[in-house]
Amino acid sequence: MEDIELVLKVKQGDMKAFELLIKKYNINLSRYVFSIVNDFENTNDIVQETFIAVYQKIDTFNKNYSFSAWLYKIAKNKSIDFIRKSSKYTLANNELSKNLDTIGTSLDDNINFHETKKLVEKFIQKQNFINKRILYLKYQNEKMTFKEISAILNLSEYAVKKRYYTMHKQFIKFAEKHIKGGVVYGL
Repeated sequence: MEDIELVLKVKQGDMKAFELLIKKYNINLSRYVFSIVNDFENTNDIVQETFIAVYQKIDTFNKNYSFSAWLYKIAKNKSIDFIRKSSKYTLANNELSKNLDTIGTSLDDNINFHETKKLVEKFIQKQNFINKRILYLKYQNEKMTFKEISAILNLSEYAVKKRYYTMHKQFIKFAEKHIKGGVVYGL
């Protein structure tokens, strides 16, 4: 069932439709929230608060827009509220490079993979908060479009694309500096 159909049913009071939305988005939304707050204990609370807010504000949702973008925007705002309240916040390591340890079948492949992973992680760590969010939304979850990402981050679609393609060029230069003869240096 499409998101719009589920939203319309939720607006009519159908709790099973709301449960289907939760089931559909819970895991990816949890990953997204964790990528912002880097706090396992509070991620579930923030996701739960997000779904409560969605239910309470479902009448304000405009069906001409993407439900997932609206949902992730609410989650982003809830995460930022948590960060503001929390004094122990440290910038999250990007989920793009997590859980990749199983890739590579030979020892050489694994060594090269881990070196490349470190290179990507180092590049991502140098990015600002907004750029990290763009990368996360573009490559995780449902691989969102630039338009959806722009709605979540309150940026124009042009600004999101420009940041993304600028980072792409920067990464190529960054990688060229650190890779010589197929070997990663300076990490």
